[in-house]
Amino acid sequence: MRKRTSQSIRQQLTTVGVFITSLALAVLMLGTLIYETLSKHQLLVEAVQVSADVLGRNSEAAILFNDQRDASELLASLEGDPNILRAAIFLPDNTQLADYKAQGLPDCQPISSATANAAYSMQFSWCSILLYKPIILHGQTIGSLALEHSLEPLRNSLIFDLLFSIAAIIITLLLSQQIWKRVARRITSPLYHLSELTQRVQHEQDFSLRATIGALDEVGKLALNFNRMMGQLQRHDVRLKEELGQRRNAEERLNQLAYYDNVTGLNNRHHFKEQLKRAVNQPNKHKTKCAVLFIDLDGFKKINDTLGHDMGDMLLCQVAQRLKKGVREQDTICRLGGDEFAIIVEHNVTLNQIEQLCERLVKLMAPAYQLQDNRVFVTASIGASLYPEHALNAEALVKNADIAMYEAKENGKNGFCIFSPSTSADIDTRFRVENDLYDALAAHQFQLHYQPLFNANDRELTGFEVLLRWHHPTLGCVSPAEFISIAEDTEMIIPIGEWVLEQAIRQLQEWKHLKPNLKISVNLSGYQLKSDAAIERLISILHASTIEPGNVELELTEGALLDSADQVRIRMQQLLSAGFLLSLDDFGTGYSSLSSLHTFPFTRIKIDRSFVAQLNSTPESQALIRAIIAIGEALQLDISAEGVENEQQARILTALGSGQVQGYYLGNPMPAEATQTLIEQQAAAPSES
Repeated sequence: MRKRTSQSIRQQLTTVGVFITSLALAVLMLGTLIYETLSKHQLLVEAVQVSADVLGRNSEAAILFNDQRDASELLASLEGDPNILRAAIFLPDNTQLADYKAQGLPDCQPISSATANAAYSMQFSWCSILLYKPIILHGQTIGSLALEHSLEPLRNSLIFDLLFSIAAIIITLLLSQQIWKRVARRITSPLYHLSELTQRVQHEQDFSLRATIGALDEVGKLALNFNRMMGQLQRHDVRLKEELGQRRNAEERLNQLAYYDNVTGLNNRHHFKEQLKRAVNQPNKHKTKCAVLFIDLDGFKKINDTLGHDMGDMLLCQVAQRLKKGVREQDTICRLGGDEFAIIVEHNVTLNQIEQLCERLVKLMAPAYQLQDNRVFVTASIGASLYPEHALNAEALVKNADIAMYEAKENGKNGFCIFSPSTSADIDTRFRVENDLYDALAAHQFQLHYQPLFNANDRELTGFEVLLRWHHPTLGCVSPAEFISIAEDTEMIIPIGEWVLEQAIRQLQEWKHLKPNLKISVNLSGYQLKSDAAIERLISILHASTIEPGNVELELTEGALLDSADQVRIRMQQLLSAGFLLSLDDFGTGYSSLSSLHTFPFTRIKIDRSFVAQLNSTPESQALIRAIIAIGEALQLDISAEGVENEQQARILTALGSGQVQGYYLGNPMPAEATQTLIEQQAAAPSES
């Protein structure tokens, strides 16, 4: 496996360039030294030969005459050349005629005469050249010359050349290194630029970076391809960011829809459940007391129905802002749906703190709300349940807070209630009644009872007030006081009211065969007056019967007249025109009874039983009833009194001018069979007499 190098391309190029330069210089130096050595050696040999020729010619006479002195003087002239180490002249018989030795030369072995008269020869040693040259005169060898020349000049010259070459090589290598660095830098600069760009792209994720194209060589083409690749990556990155942005927006939108209410911006029911579960299910060492508050707006439906859903949403937003002002920052406010809100209060809250919080929120909700040009009032009913005092899990905590909230509504609204076990039992019963109420009509569990109405003067039977009874299969007889309000809250009162009217008219049709002057009085709920469709169905029930107009009276309380007075008056006029009579029930107990008589088209006043009950004991009651009767007579309204419990009350009412009376003294409410028996008795009474 090839070993990876840690050197950069620039370093590798510089190293290779310097190595090649060094190799070339080494070869060049070696060739030059060899050439210089051979050349200088040849010159030295030639110089030695020239010197030998000169000595040979000059020594001919000394050899011929065997003149040793002349030969010695001739060799002594060699002292002028310090490179001549030794010299010797030999006679033909190899006898040495004269010799020479340079000064300072140590004693050494004399030149051998064995080869003196031999042919021309040259001997080389490490330090010198020894030349043997025959001396020839007229074609005959008359002697020989031996000359030894030192090689030190050659050696010194070569050493100088070597040192000079090494110095030149070093200088050249240093220069070449700088040159190769520049070359490598120039070659690799685009590559380094590309490398830096890739690192910036990696760290900055910026795909808009581009490489500079210097020339269209291989590196330039690489930069061009890099730029094309970056362009593609940039386009992909833009598309990816757009897709991620869309996905992020979608996730945020889904999260908003999953955990936040799109009307108020508060947390929604899903977030409420998760947050409450987290608060209740904390580990024991982190578990703290917490509480849940259920808040329901009183009268929100009326505003939503009359002003529209846009105004209703505006009201909900203002309610949310008030709730935020009333709680701590760490408390969780949620809108559960419709006009229901919830608050989770954590961090070891106490019952006293929750009561103070509820009281503060009730006060915050009470002031008027400004919905554009409309100024409306909405109050809040709040129920609270504490953990772990009232429940040990989230489901029970929510249920108990809801129960407490309903108890606050039952107590008159615009207030709060802390959960208690007794409240739970009452709400459980209410819940059961509410659920079973939907099946009561289909299961024929309702029954009509009839309380007789008598003429005050002669005690003649004139009609009946129709009363509804519910015979529950397990709860037994359920009082109207227990289920009528539930029926109104669930709007079941509309089909129940239609059934009551239909059954009562059918029964009246049968009884009129026995006593033609009988009339019936049926209670009408305020919820029925809020619906045009409900009014039309009541009219259609009357018109579908054979009952003449003026035989069916509808009783209303003042509470049914408080909302949308103009529309209520119009619907009452429709009922009156259709043939119904209209009676104001419980007259004198409302806030504006006289105003109601002036505003709405009633045909009868029904004096409340609270005035009748005190007729025997207080003269003030008689005065009030006398005044009521006077008002009725002035307005040409019929007068009835209910709650007659004894003969004295009946006589006083007759004396005061009441036209009609009813009460337990005169007759209890009874089912249809018993009522028919009473009618038959009343019908037979005149004939018997």
